[in-house]
Amino acid sequence: MTLQEYLSTYAEQMPTWLRDFDPDNPGHDNPGRRADLVQALLRSRTVYYPGSYIDAGPVAAFNAAHAAHAYIYVDYDIERGRVLERITWRHGQGFRGYHSIAQIDILEADFGLRRWQPHYFPTRPIDPPRIPPYAFIGIFERQNGFDDNHGAERFAVLFLSADGHAAYDALFCQNNGTPAPFCAVIQNHGFGGDWAAGEGSFGGHGPMAQVAAACETYPEFLLKDVDEGRTPVWEGYQRCQAPDGTEVGSEPMGRYNFPRSLWQRPR
Repeated sequence: MTLQEYLSTYAEQMPTWLRDFDPDNPGHDNPGRRADLVQALLRSRTVYYPGSYIDAGPVAAFNAAHAAHAYIYVDYDIERGRVLERITWRHGQGFRGYHSIAQIDILEADFGLRRWQPHYFPTRPIDPPRIPPYAFIGIFERQNGFDDNHGAERFAVLFLSADGHAAYDALFCQNNGTPAPFCAVIQNHGFGGDWAAGEGSFGGHGPMAQVAAACETYPEFLLKDVDEGRTPVWEGYQRCQAPDGTEVGSEPMGRYNFPRSLWQRPR
């Protein structure tokens, strides 16, 4: 059973807020509407990708299966302008078959986090950001010539310049009604500048896994590279299996086509 076939068993309808979004009236200058948009996205079925850079692979996998319509890409080491250059498909990168119909800049106040309680305390200082922080939501619509077999009519991505570990804590672990992400994409990127590379990074026993355990806020799925030495799986997760008991296949994704596999936390 392929990864897409398995994810297709979790297909969902497009969320109402995304279906009804009017690109001619996006609400850029309306704080209430921006906050509502953020909350609608966070309360949807989300795929959370820390250290994402511009890796369209997870969007392609879940979108082709209609298994998610909302994505959260978090990386503190890519400039906003570079993101904007990459989100339209060209030169083999970006979201193939889609164009952006809106880009809504999000302010810190729009998240509704006046105060938040951290659940992880690093043992070493966190490197200060090297680029100005930003957040924006991109709404993407399928282009003519592509159909439902390619992916959903629309999907949304929250692009966030932030630390992936702290952002997981702030977005999902504050007991404010925001559910855990449907899936977290974990792949250790220490070579790319992750301050927590020596503490386990995004793999098992790393800061993000510790936060999830402390708050019992676990993603239902993990999408990870198959190299257990590179990215150990979180405790309690098992490789997804097809109905016949065989493992769901892995799929090459990302800039370097690393094969990734899907893991699930039993309920």
